[in-house]
Amino acid sequence: MWTSVDLFTKAKTSVPVLLYTTEQICVAHFMVYVFRRWHARLNKKHDLESIGDTEGLPEMTENPNDHSMSENNNAPGMVGHSNENEKI
Repeated sequence: MWTSVDLFTKAKTSVPVLLYTTEQICVAHFMVYVFRRWHARLNKKHDLESIGDTEGLPEMTENPNDHSMSENNNAPGMVGHSNENEKI
């Protein structure tokens, strides 16, 4: 494509391409911050709406006799053995 074109013409066409590419990089850099802020605002709005939706619902309380949520979920007969996920 560029074999029959002289060096001056190549240089003249390369400058706009270089400037356009640089402009794209700079604009994209700043747009990242704009979109992150926009995304954070959407998440905050969604969280506030979900909190507002649960205000009328009764709160769930943990049953003290229910041991399914305990840290040590050992099978019967496994007294003294800790859970694999438990940190030492």
